[in-house]
Amino acid sequence: MVPRGGDWDWVDHITPIAKGGRPELDNGRCSSSNANFAKRDGPEPPVVLCAGAPGKDWHQLHEAVQRSAEINLLRLSNLHVSDWYFNRALARVLFGVDELYNLEIGKRPKVRGAPYYSNAAFRALAAWRRHAVGVPTLEARGLVPTRPTDDQTILLGLRNASSTNDVTRAMGELLPFTRASMRLFAQIYSHIEDGEWSAAVKEALKKTWPPGVAAKLARWLADHADAR
Repeated sequence: MVPRGGDWDWVDHITPIAKGGRPELDNGRCSSSNANFAKRDGPEPPVVLCAGAPGKDWHQLHEAVQRSAEINLLRLSNLHVSDWYFNRALARVLFGVDELYNLEIGKRPKVRGAPYYSNAAFRALAAWRRHAVGVPTLEARGLVPTRPTDDQTILLGLRNASSTNDVTRAMGELLPFTRASMRLFAQIYSHIEDGEWSAAVKEALKKTWPPGVAAKLARWLADHADAR
């Protein structure tokens, strides 16, 4: 689920591990990372989605479902429980790429660095393979772009990873994309700080983003420029 303002998709334990809950599917539910972290080991978070439909607390966060959201929900009805493990693996890979970038720009290493996330991603991939036996591919279920970008191709290629070395190699291949994106964002924000919103919009449109992303970013910048 994605509350207003945006959030990671997440799964929460019904009975927290700290209180004897098991890391099993029967003890899981849809949640958001913000709701999960806020709850910790306490009361239940809001029930925004239940069995793929709006839950009892949906209207506290959302009004009517937008058409674009409806289309995505229909597409995502093809999800299988195994996909959560693959999504979790990809998240760990991207966390690892962030750590590689942070080291590159001189930030202090964290306890959970790239090697940690490489191992965590490979474990999640192993769990994905166990649960995905007999499940049609992501492509067959319409869950990936028909023409994936280069970075998406690297991420999708992780389905064939046979070791943590393969995961680490993929992180290295993704690092240039993060490096380029961070450099672009720095350029955009430098224009914003100088009050040059039109220049920021032009800078955003220079980047070859996935379809529609450049236009959305430019529109967001333009809207904020008008608000000022």
